Amino acid sequence: MKWSQNKGLFSTVVSLNSGAVLVLFAVFLESRFGAAQGAVWLVVSIALLTIILIIFYYLFRYIAAILRDVQRKKIGEYFNALVNNINILIKLLFLPRLRFAYVVILLIALIFTHDIVSRSVIFMPILFLIIYDFIKIPKKPTTWTKEKAELVDDFVKGHKETATWTKEKAVFIDDFKKQNDQWQELKGKTVINDALGNPPPGLELHFTGGGTNTFLLNMKQYMKDGVIECDVLPSENSILNIVFRASDNEYYMARLDTRPNFYDSILLKTKGKNWKPIKESSRRTEAGAWHHMKVIFKANKIRFLIDGEVVATVKDKSLDSGQVGFFNEVNNVIVDNFAVYES
Repeated sequence: MKWSQNKGLFSTVVSLNSGAVLVLFAVFLESRFGAAQGAVWLVVSIALLTIILIIFYYLFRYIAAILRDVQRKKIGEYFNALVNNINILIKLLFLPRLRFAYVVILLIALIFTHDIVSRSVIFMPILFLIIYDFIKIPKKPTTWTKEKAELVDDFVKGHKETATWTKEKAVFIDDFKKQNDQWQELKGKTVINDALGNPPPGLELHFTGGGTNTFLLNMKQYMKDGVIECDVLPSENSILNIVFRASDNEYYMARLDTRPNFYDSILLKTKGKNWKPIKESSRRTEAGAWHHMKVIFKANKIRFLIDGEVVATVKDKSLDSGQVGFFNEVNNVIVDNFAVYES
């Protein structure tokens, strides 16, 4: 059985086992210290355990993010499972009625305790329980499966194929059935190919023998935050770059690359001929097949997906806003269903 099918059963088993362990621990404390002292130490232990669980929550979430970025999906999936179940334990341990009972028990113990060390030990969990509601306890993250794109902080939602912008607004869509006057052809040559597309027709970007690629910018779409996506059919040894925040010959590029020894990446182009990769993946795209590219950018966060999989994620604040577009390099590429969404 796959993990995505088994996760509910696993969470239930973890919850039941955790409850059983707590009951056994309570029985042990009662036999060791008596009912009153045992109850106090149980509550103190639960408060300390919760603090430890919150620390491990963030630690495992960080490890899962690293594993995802280096394409270790299977291991990352199990770390996400740990994150989910730690979150379940925190919620079970700190149900509102239980928190009230904890505070009452500890306050009674505080009244009848005269030793300064014991009073200090009891007082700390009381303080933690009182301010618990003001602490930003992490929400359960989206489950990481092959069927869902990853939740990107607070600005995209996962669904079956790729991530969708929250409150998205489509501002430009081109299926290349005819020439669109919004495109500015900076250089190169484009041809609407009635035989190829997804579905046909598609826009064919040519790379000439003289080394000239085809570069198009949308003259009307000037934006700061948004989503760009398109379907791409690359030929052998070809590149397609989605361009965004382009202004004064500076722009970001989300690059699909089919060349040997090169990888899909996010790049930054500055004035002149200066450009650099700011995040390179370990993924190389297959030529001769249709692929779906998607780039999501908001503030200083950029995320690049191909066929629903996260290729690269980066934080960079070099460029703030600008035009959108695309261009090919090295060889011919066919583009279809180019869409722009603005936040």
